[in-house]
Amino acid sequence: MVVKRLERLRDFFKGLSLSGAVITDMKNVRYFSGFTGSDGVLVVGEDRGFFLTDGRYTTQAAEEVKGFPVEEYKKKVDGIVSAISDLSLTEVGVESHNMTMFLYESLKEVPLGRGSRSITAIKDDLSKLRTVKEEGEIENIIGAIKISENALNGIIPMIAPGVSEADITAELEYAMRKGGSGPMPFPTIVASGENAAVVHAQPGGRKLEKGDLLIIDFGAEFMGYASDQTVTFAVGEGDEKVREVFEVVRTAQGEGIKRARPGVSTVELDKAVRDYIDDKGYGKYFTHGTGHGVGLNVHEPPTLSPQGDGVLSPGMVVTVEPGIYIPGWGGVRLEDMVLVTEDAPKVLTTLEKSFKVLS
Repeated sequence: MVVKRLERLRDFFKGLSLSGAVITDMKNVRYFSGFTGSDGVLVVGEDRGFFLTDGRYTTQAAEEVKGFPVEEYKKKVDGIVSAISDLSLTEVGVESHNMTMFLYESLKEVPLGRGSRSITAIKDDLSKLRTVKEEGEIENIIGAIKISENALNGIIPMIAPGVSEADITAELEYAMRKGGSGPMPFPTIVASGENAAVVHAQPGGRKLEKGDLLIIDFGAEFMGYASDQTVTFAVGEGDEKVREVFEVVRTAQGEGIKRARPGVSTVELDKAVRDYIDDKGYGKYFTHGTGHGVGLNVHEPPTLSPQGDGVLSPGMVVTVEPGIYIPGWGGVRLEDMVLVTEDAPKVLTTLEKSFKVLS
């Protein structure tokens, strides 16, 4: 598995006329080497490379890293420069989105020795090599989904008028960690009433009231892989507008899910969802993209939005998450994770997204 990933990595930087790359984004380090720690660097040349880390992680790296000899450095810059020199790299790609200015400038300034060296920013383009998931990755994503769904199902009985957003968040995150989740892949969102009109609301002391809409956007982590799902509940019977907005979002989401097929552009899928919401008169209240890829990062390519630039392929796992947010009133968001297959889209998340009243 690592061998195939490295082949794609080398094809990538050869396509940019680079002789090698310095990989500092820890998600990419993990993907290409297997290392799960929090500090390490891959320096990859055309036919060999090095995994570099400090003394805290050498034992762990010796057990986890595949495909690279492990080298310990005292100073990161010195270790990277030494590896670049050993591999005779001259045109070097660096992950500028993840690299400090200090490290970038240090690599430019330290002399290589014989010959010259150029440093090229490759931004976060390596994450695009992770868009199509292998079978084991999909299994890990499903594992994260199961943990999160079991946790939410377990705490639903506590959700009632008088309970605060912060209390729900604490109980849900505790249940996910107790159920086997690693660190939360993103801050859990629990937003009620007028707070549900804020896309990335922070849970606070507001207590649920009858008539509220309640958005819960949550995810777990399993073996490094994330899940991401959003449900919206009514707390007590909602009025006609509550049901209307909910059904608009639900139908729009269905329009997106059925288009999660190979060859469909991310812009096309987003447009179908956006057009439906706009036709129902709520277009100005849908203020974010329709979805995104999920894997080692909870947000990774492809991006399903008007600015998306990709085409869906079998093996991609994406979210479809339209929402309507009306200031001073509240909001609805529904989100599922979908696996793109050669056949029909496969929804990996299993929580029912029909209108549900919690009393």
